[in-house]
Amino acid sequence: MARLDRFIQVLHEQRADALQLAVGQPAALVTSGAARAITRDPLTDGQIVGLVREIAGEAASRLGGGDPVAFGYHSPSGEVRVEVTPGAEGSRAVVRPVRCR
Repeated sequence: MARLDRFIQVLHEQRADALQLAVGQPAALVTSGAARAITRDPLTDGQIVGLVREIAGEAASRLGGGDPVAFGYHSPSGEVRVEVTPGAEGSRAVVRPVRCR
C-alpha cells in the first residue's frame, strides 16, 4: 500500500474536493474552497515527489522534469486524478476524487 493511500482514503471519507500537497505547507483537504490541514509538519519537495512517485506508474519517469504531470490512480478507497505542477519553490500536487455521476 502506498503512503499516499492513507490521505486518499481520508479525502474520500470526508468527501472533500481535493487533497493539496504544497512545499512549505502541511497536507490539506480542500472543501468548498477552504483548506484544512491534516498533517502538522510542512512538506518538502522531496516528500511530495516521493509520495506521488509511489502511485504514478508510467508517469513516474516524467516527475521532476520541469513540466506538469497529470495521471489517474485507482487507490483502495477509490479513483483519483493527480496533477503535479513544478514551481520555483518546488512541486505542488493536487489529488481530486473521481466521482461517479
